[in-house]
Amino acid sequence: MRFRLIVVCAIIALMNILPAHAAAKEEVVFWYGATQDEQAAYEQMIAEFNRTHADILVRGMLVPQRYVERKLMLSVSGGAPPDVVRFYTHLGGEMMSRGGLEPLSGLVARDKFDLSDFYPVGIEQNTYKGRLYGIPWILSPNALFYNKALFRKAGLDPNHPPKTWKELEEYAMKLTVRDKNGNVEQVGYANFLNNPADFHMYLWQSGGNPLSADLKHPNFTSPEGIGVLTWMQDFLIKEMGTMKPGISHAQASADAVRKLQTFNSSFVGATQDPFGLGKVAMRVDSPFRIPALLKYFPNLDIGVAAAPYSKVRAVEVVGNSLVIPKGSRHKEAAWEFIKFASTRKQSLGICKVAGRIPARISAATWPEFYNNPLVKPFVDQIKYGRTTPVAPGYREVSDALAGSIEMALKGQQTPKAALDNAAEKGSKILYEANEDPNLHPKIPWKATAIISGLVLLLAIAAVCCYTARETRHSRAARREAMNFYLFLSPWLIGFIVLTFGSIAASLVFSFSKWDTLSPARFIGLDNFINLFTNDPRFMKALGNTLYYAAFSIPLAMIGGLAISVLMNQKLRGISIFRTIYYLPAVVSGVATAILWQWIFNPGTGILNKLLALVMKTPPGWLIDPDWSKPAFIIMGLWAIGGTMIIYLAGLQGIPGELYEASRIDGASAWQRFRNVTLPLLTPTIFYQLIVGTMAAFQFFLPAYIMTDGGPQDSTLFYSLYLFRNGFEWMKIGYASAMAWVLLAIVMVITIIQFKFANRWVYYEGEKES
Repeated sequence: MRFRLIVVCAIIALMNILPAHAAAKEEVVFWYGATQDEQAAYEQMIAEFNRTHADILVRGMLVPQRYVERKLMLSVSGGAPPDVVRFYTHLGGEMMSRGGLEPLSGLVARDKFDLSDFYPVGIEQNTYKGRLYGIPWILSPNALFYNKALFRKAGLDPNHPPKTWKELEEYAMKLTVRDKNGNVEQVGYANFLNNPADFHMYLWQSGGNPLSADLKHPNFTSPEGIGVLTWMQDFLIKEMGTMKPGISHAQASADAVRKLQTFNSSFVGATQDPFGLGKVAMRVDSPFRIPALLKYFPNLDIGVAAAPYSKVRAVEVVGNSLVIPKGSRHKEAAWEFIKFASTRKQSLGICKVAGRIPARISAATWPEFYNNPLVKPFVDQIKYGRTTPVAPGYREVSDALAGSIEMALKGQQTPKAALDNAAEKGSKILYEANEDPNLHPKIPWKATAIISGLVLLLAIAAVCCYTARETRHSRAARREAMNFYLFLSPWLIGFIVLTFGSIAASLVFSFSKWDTLSPARFIGLDNFINLFTNDPRFMKALGNTLYYAAFSIPLAMIGGLAISVLMNQKLRGISIFRTIYYLPAVVSGVATAILWQWIFNPGTGILNKLLALVMKTPPGWLIDPDWSKPAFIIMGLWAIGGTMIIYLAGLQGIPGELYEASRIDGASAWQRFRNVTLPLLTPTIFYQLIVGTMAAFQFFLPAYIMTDGGPQDSTLFYSLYLFRNGFEWMKIGYASAMAWVLLAIVMVITIIQFKFANRWVYYEGEKES
């Protein structure tokens, strides 16, 4: 008994001691983005930190880099941010300017943290208005990749890659290969589409700068900017060989872009990298491509050299830094982890696997790392490195710039006109982003909550009064009404608790300016006025959506009805065909988008291969503004099985006696369909019309995955543009205004549909008027 008592007491003591010991560890949440190959290096670094720091426990969380800024902004505004984040510094302008990151200048000074061992461009990327917000960790400077085997084949010296723009043009013309029909089989140099990063690099190399010194005005329309875009256009025409007798310069430019886009669309994913396959001879790219190239193309004879330049040696350097989000509960522990992760040993451990360059000079120049011939050129380029302007609003400016570059390269605008347009849009964006927030009053949330609550109570009271008045003469009616609200109560409670507050907040936000990080400020009707008077992309998005709805809804309704009639036949094995037709409706939207992206590929897609049998030049589909929306309409027919099922249910609800009577009367199949099926199916058709309209106006996922709104905003649908404003550019107030405008449009259309429904919808059992 004594022994048992001793054991029980020991267990109780351990149970009390161990949790206390575990609780003493301060937990730090670390967000990082990594490939599958890189993840092990991160886990090893975290494990080593936890082993060497008894009082801190770091928990790593893998977050895709594409979504890290969006998730971080929402987590900061929601009051539950992580403690340390591997952050894209070119996105930092929004976060730093709006107070989304903790300034680290004080911690650096307190601990005498040596910043002199970090590249200046890395420090610049993390500095806003003289304050440091992140410790540079990883850099990705650009350099020239070139295929030595293709150089030898073209009679070029593989040990002497091009150093100037003039040499780059000469090499590119020799390395570009076209077939007898003029189609490109091998591209000499592949950095000429609407990527703003490439334009920035060329602009710097010409002696220009994207923004003014105060970061408030674009400098795209400088002589250097116009010269760069003109050079890009002419280079592309020469490389693609589209300038022919009788063809205008604008048409030659459009043909060149189409050829290059068609060529690029044939290669998807790391295993189909055109450079690795020997289809691209030269391109300017980042070091993170190296691991994938070596992994999937082990026989590739790759060379890396400094990027060719015009007047000034300059390349863009994209950086990743370690930051502490605003509101971190473990700031000191997070700072300890940052100091550990940014040491030479740890940053080298990550960069060796990730194919990147440490931001710490002593790590980047470490002989074991630096002497690699595929690494050294990147390290040497950093001293010429420039960074994307760290300015609030510049992400949206870059988006406008990309659209203008595309217009110029396609010959739809002159380089000067295109850049004038980009500069005008950019100036407005930067002005709004840098506007003094104190010009507008803060939203009084307490008063707003009280008013919203009163509105809700008045609505409930009105419903109660109406129900009491309508049922005052009948106990049975009162009991029926009570049962109705009793069964409806789960939805009502959910709406009041979970939905009503969001709807009320969205309405308030639509009259405000809010970016989730700083307080929402009341601006009246400015958002709605700007939508209809100062935002051409809003009208473009609305027009795209109306176009899609006008064609997709009738096609889906007619197609679904036709297939449902066929599937309603009493034949052996008909259930198998019904299943086959319905399956596409339950396939993941992402999987469907990727599948159709392959089908619509202008070069290798199965659709164009079939069309090539009857057409000389099949459509460009997703890369052609004239065919991109029809492509999505055609794709929508893929999931017509969902519509078919609803129609099938309606068809099977039609009494068979009516068909039998019509046959006895001598009615043909068409007459039976027209006079029996259609009238009795009108409630189902009306339901499909309402649901289809709502779905068409919310069309989003395929466009987001397949085209991201391009080309030339031809697939910038309403919901996609709303999403960009709200969750990419963090203009929540503007996006809320768009949401309410969409609600109004759909509501008006639905009211009109219901207004005319009594003229053609027949409900069996309804009393004749």
